[in-house]
Amino acid sequence: MKLIFTLIMGFLVFNQPAFSGDDHDEKAHSHEESEENHGDEKEEEAAVSNVGEDKGVLEASKAKGFKLTVEANKHLGIKTAPLQKEGNTFLVPKSAIAAVKRERFIYTFNGGFYKPVEVSIVRSSGANAFVKSEHDEITGLIAVQGVHFLRNIEVDVFSGEEGGHHH
Repeated sequence: MKLIFTLIMGFLVFNQPAFSGDDHDEKAHSHEESEENHGDEKEEEAAVSNVGEDKGVLEASKAKGFKLTVEANKHLGIKTAPLQKEGNTFLVPKSAIAAVKRERFIYTFNGGFYKPVEVSIVRSSGANAFVKSEHDEITGLIAVQGVHFLRNIEVDVFSGEEGGHHH
């Protein structure tokens, strides 16, 4: 139930166009106050309790990313597509880019795991964008639909880890 609520809230919060130029409104989303009152033990429990077949997330680690159940993938309508390399950049649909403040991410899909990779936009072309990353992590498939759900799941799953989640 928490996952469904979180996904709905994520849709509302993160369903902003990646190129709108709008910054994330910190006043409207002030959960930092409540997080300051959590002890380390509670945060560790929260991270563990967010993972489980009944939660839709089978496994999660910062190194590999997170793995969703087949049902969660279907229910959320997440679609993947092969990467299209163009020189030292990748051509991706704008729908594949998650925007958080001034940061941009795409989600790679390897071995059943979704992993966020920070990218910079080199240029836009219609419904697509050319992106590059300072990391060598862009391999395999990328999520092209349902990215806002993936972002919300990432925040929920890793919010109890050291450093909390980021915006």
